[in-house]
Amino acid sequence: MMSALRHPVRVGCAVLTALYVVYYFGNPFLPGANPAAPLGWWGWSDQAFTLESARALIRLNFSPAHHWYPLGYPILGAPFVRWSPAHPFVLVNLGCLLAAFAGFVAFARRASVTSGWATLIFVGTAGSRAAMMQWVVPWNTTPVAALIWLLLATVAGQQAGRHRPGLIGLMAAAIPLCRPTDALVALLCAAVALASRPSRQDAGRMALGGAAVLIPYAGLHVAIYGVHLSPYMTHSAEIGFSLYGLGWKASTLLLDPSAWYLDGVGLLRAAPYLALVPAGMLIAAVQRGPARLLAAAMLVHIVLYVSYIDLLPTGLWRYLNVHYFTWVVPGGGLLAWIAMREILRGRRGAWFPLAPSALAVSAAALCITVVPVPVPATGPARMLFYPGAPPGFDAAYFRPLVVRDDRGPLANIYDIRAFPVPGGMRLVALRRDFAGDVIWEAAPPGWSAAGPPERFAAGFRLGWPCWLLPCRRVPNPLMPPAPLP
Repeated sequence: MMSALRHPVRVGCAVLTALYVVYYFGNPFLPGANPAAPLGWWGWSDQAFTLESARALIRLNFSPAHHWYPLGYPILGAPFVRWSPAHPFVLVNLGCLLAAFAGFVAFARRASVTSGWATLIFVGTAGSRAAMMQWVVPWNTTPVAALIWLLLATVAGQQAGRHRPGLIGLMAAAIPLCRPTDALVALLCAAVALASRPSRQDAGRMALGGAAVLIPYAGLHVAIYGVHLSPYMTHSAEIGFSLYGLGWKASTLLLDPSAWYLDGVGLLRAAPYLALVPAGMLIAAVQRGPARLLAAAMLVHIVLYVSYIDLLPTGLWRYLNVHYFTWVVPGGGLLAWIAMREILRGRRGAWFPLAPSALAVSAAALCITVVPVPVPATGPARMLFYPGAPPGFDAAYFRPLVVRDDRGPLANIYDIRAFPVPGGMRLVALRRDFAGDVIWEAAPPGWSAAGPPERFAAGFRLGWPCWLLPCRRVPNPLMPPAPLP
């Protein structure tokens, strides 16, 4: 017991390693674990592309037919392909987990949180079943999570006078080489680092650090794709981001989606401590240093991914899209701890009465839910319900369906999302409202509606928070089962 108190980081590494091994080899999607699906997660499109790229890289095969995702993550797994063809990322992901833990503890100490508390926060948040699943399954967000925490720790050190601009530039540049969308967080951290010590010398060293990874990567990209964008980058740009209905989208992803999708739970249902994050962000906003940096980075990340068209409650747990928030989960735990620390200090705290006021405001806001409200046939609508025999899930959810309204065509996946519900099918608008009359240009094969659609706009309701305790739900048996939470 005393040893654990003296060496909490060592104990944390041991516990995380043990949890990783248990969840990795006990994962139901582990390759070879299920005779009915022997490929396991290598049978999924995301992971299959990653493995194929790693295999091609180790053979120095630069044909674009073998590469889809950004090359940063496959590069890490390539050296292990020959050693363990079925498990080339097992050590890579474990290393990323421990690196993220080290960065988290170093950052937390800069934010006046002891190593012991930091260890408890990280293990308690990243060690849950739902969170650890994202560390063991091969996702390109795994190295990004490690890089972000190491970058945050290094920038916090820069703010405290420990200058490492070259290392900051290197890590900031490496993040988008694994996942381009996370470049925003990397740029934020680099900007904060430069602002803490604005000098041409530091800016030059940071640029050199970035060039150390960008130039070799650019050479590899040109060898594969030439001077063109990769197909993945083009595809991602086509799907894109939208700030349309951002509050509604956040409510369905983070709080409760059941009123709209008859399916799923929000992120806070699996991690209720995240309810303290808004209060923690408000407290951090008035502080200088690491806490404010963390709050800003998390806010940028959350807004970015909530606005991502393809991130929906139907895929958050069913397709494990929750991995987009791998690094945010322990960060939320740290902000929650900071909030509770200030609240429990009461009048003795430096931020009284801000802390209890922030808690009261965020608690009230988290009791607001966004619900469908019927609107007339001519009114703008966020959701349509077509009565009739429900189509199959794949026929509705993944097919290139198209409807046209008074403002033009709306395509499934890119502008709307269709899914079956008992008694018919729902279409949810993702980029703009349905305007005026809506007609089908490409409906599910063999399907026709039994009547005109019912139209719904977004309304607000103050009531019991369904993310805290489950509310009464109307289930949707037409959706495939979700493995989590």
